[in-house]
Amino acid sequence: MTNDDINQSQYINKYLRFEDSLDGEEEVLPSFLGGEIIEACKIIYEFSSRIPHVYPFPEGAVKNHIGLRNYQYSLITCVSEMMSPILLDSDISGSAFHLNVSLEITSILDVIKHWILNAVYADDRLFQLLNNFDLNAYRLMTLDQRCEVHQELNHLSQQIRQRLMAEGHREKVHSFKRNATENYKQVLKMAESKWQRFGKVLLIRLDWGYKKPFPDRRGVFLSSQDFEQRFKIVCAYRDKKLKALRKKYRKDLAFYVWKIECAPIKGLHIHWLIGLNGTKHQDRINVPKAIAQMWDAAVGNPDTYTWNLNAQQKNEDAILRVIDYSDPLLWLIVGGYAEYLTKVDYVVHLRAPERMHGFGSSKVPKVVKRKTGPKRSKPEQVVDPWAVRRPLRELNVAKASKGNQ
Repeated sequence: MTNDDINQSQYINKYLRFEDSLDGEEEVLPSFLGGEIIEACKIIYEFSSRIPHVYPFPEGAVKNHIGLRNYQYSLITCVSEMMSPILLDSDISGSAFHLNVSLEITSILDVIKHWILNAVYADDRLFQLLNNFDLNAYRLMTLDQRCEVHQELNHLSQQIRQRLMAEGHREKVHSFKRNATENYKQVLKMAESKWQRFGKVLLIRLDWGYKKPFPDRRGVFLSSQDFEQRFKIVCAYRDKKLKALRKKYRKDLAFYVWKIECAPIKGLHIHWLIGLNGTKHQDRINVPKAIAQMWDAAVGNPDTYTWNLNAQQKNEDAILRVIDYSDPLLWLIVGGYAEYLTKVDYVVHLRAPERMHGFGSSKVPKVVKRKTGPKRSKPEQVVDPWAVRRPLRELNVAKASKGNQ
């Protein structure tokens, strides 16, 4: 049996299942539009809606970027599936498709459909490349063929983005940026009130996540339901850690900030920024170490870990330390970490379960008039949230060892 016979047999089976699903003259979603193409559309939406736009095949080498490879494979999957005569003949933009999938998915499929009809079928050269096109066919292409396919799929990605933005998703994406800015201002305002109260604060950075298994599938999710379930588990772990932290330090806990993120390789993980009363807690390495050990015991999962970033900054210029209210670097440090912890994570924004969030922090206390008393001996540093909002490159082991040489 040839490949054409196999493809024709698959199409016949799809037609049969499609006809069985019809009830009178009512048009419904074809039953063969399975989870694979729906999940692929979700990944396409996640990447094509980013600011700035991310092309699936950017120029130059991309080092081990699993997320971008998923974007490439998802676009190839959708193009391959949409080459089916049934889907090309279906009214994807009609209301019937909206019964089982979102408007975003139907928009993406509709753009791909019209791109195939208007570009692929109108160009014999392109049709020869994409006929019977799938991931295996892509891998067998020559370098010149791949370059041509990359150019066309990048153009398709741009068309998908333009369609999504024209349908109101621009406002949705920009709302992520506005939300990140509001979170950033909240962290700065909250931190300012805590330094005014405590004078000295021990700044702590901890990361929590899953240990690297073999094979490493921490960043691979089988479906949106799989992501939601694992996200809920991480949220439950976060609650346990927060409860243990509050119980241990009570009034000495100046503030906390947590951010759940999903990285292409290490999957779901949590960044923590913690402030403790710097007058009582001054050991910048062993205090965070004790918190990490306490959290690992509270979570009780041997496949997870808590990484003490304070211990990685071993040189004299460590920025994770007890910081005085008059320190000229105070808001440059806090502003950098606040920017780092409030940046937009599109995966969590678009895939987190309803009413669940990827960011949280201590509440900003109400403004209370300070009691009369002796003034502080040193001037307080003025907070300019926009002047200190910048990317912060945390010191790592390599920098620490270089500084000690």
